[in-house]
Formats: sequence, structure tokens, C-alpha cells
Amino acid sequence: MGLLLAVSKLIYKELYEKLLIEGDVSLLDVNPNLPLPESTHADMQIFSDPVSDEVFVKAGITATFLSDLKRANKRVTVSTDNGPDVYPCCCSHNILLCGQYYFHKLSLTDPDVKKHLDSNFRIPVNVNQGYTGCSSCYIDTLDLIITQDTGIRKASSKHSFNCYFIGENIVENILMDGYEHGFIGGCLGYSKETNTLYVNGSLSCSIPELYELLRSAKVNVVEVPDKPLCDIGGIKTIVYK
Repeated sequence: MGLLLAVSKLIYKELYEKLLIEGDVSLLDVNPNLPLPESTHADMQIFSDPVSDEVFVKAGITATFLSDLKRANKRVTVSTDNGPDVYPCCCSHNILLCGQYYFHKLSLTDPDVKKHLDSNFRIPVNVNQGYTGCSSCYIDTLDLIITQDTGIRKASSKHSFNCYFIGENIVENILMDGYEHGFIGGCLGYSKETNTLYVNGSLSCSIPELYELLRSAKVNVVEVPDKPLCDIGGIKTIVYK
């Protein structure tokens, strides 16, 4: 088993070096079909499902990532329905997959992704947040959704998920170039296979209660000590044989 980690070129150098120990790392450059502040973000242009060898990407994604997918024997579906590069139309691939459920503003979901999810009997949960993946992260082993979005929190409770809610006092300190602040999901990436949460910044300093909760539940946390949380569009983990 191998692990391919797709992440923005804006990643902290310290986390990048740690990811190289975990697996193959593919750095994403600017995608011209996305708003500039989000143009290198993985969660804006990649959707992968662990039940499939197919990866869905937004047109304009970095060519080296497509080559990395080919070497990993992954099939690639490039979107044909991109829409304008403005919110919320740009969020076609920004989907939160939680086991058999997927959370998204369903009117925005990429048609090829939706067809795949429907054919695999995934259950859609409609929310108002276009940045569904950016604002949340799912920890499979704990059936836990980490989110800053009240709509996702409310919807998750209806479907019996555990939920850890991130308050505004934390969110307002998440860095992101081009915006007043970033999103919590954009700082994180989780690998079920290694039961590891990757953090672009320090979770132990920024959200110590969450850090201790995860550690006590035996979730590995790979972080950058003493660095503020910085939204880079998350870390997409793709398993290959």
C-alpha cells in the first residue's frame, strides 16, 4: 500500500518534510479555473472516494499531479462543467465525505462526482455551505466531524455523527492569504489507513482540547509545533496499491 498526498505548494516547509516520510507528495500549483486565493487548494479541485480507483479533478489542475495519479494506477475524470471561477460556483469538488454520507450544497456538486456517489449508494446531505470540505474534516475511526459551520453541525447531529465544533475565537486566527481568515478543514487532512491527522500548523497550541481528545483516542497527529493554523486547502490523502 502506498499513500499519495496532494497539497498546495503553500504548505509549511516543516509539514512538507514530514509528509515526505509518510508517502509521495504532489504539490499543487495555480489552477486558472479557481479564484486566485484558492487556486492551489486541494479541496477545491480534487474529490476521491476510498471505494474507487477513480479520482475526480477540476480542469486546470497541476499536470504533475495527473502524472502522479497515473503512476499510482488511478483513473482520472476531469470536470467538463466548471462554471465561473467565483463562489459558490467554484465549489463543485469541495465535498465532505463521511462514510456512506456526503455533505455538500447539492446544487453545486460536479455531475460526474454526483453520478459516482449515487451509483455507490452514498447518501446526500444538503447544506447551505459551498465550502463544505474547507470548513470541515472527518475522522473515520471516531465517526467524528470537526467543523466550524453551524449548518454542518446541525445536519451531522441528525445523522448521529459525533461533532467537534470550532468557535469563532479560533476561526478568526486561522491564516489564509487573500481573506481575513481561513477555514479549519483547510488546515487538516486525515488518513484512515494510518489513522493520522495532518495539520498545517500547531493543533496542540491552537486547539489543545481537540488535540488531547484525538491523542487520547489514539489518533496520530502530525503537526508543525509553534506555527499558527494556516488554511492551504487541506491535505488530500489517496491510497494506492
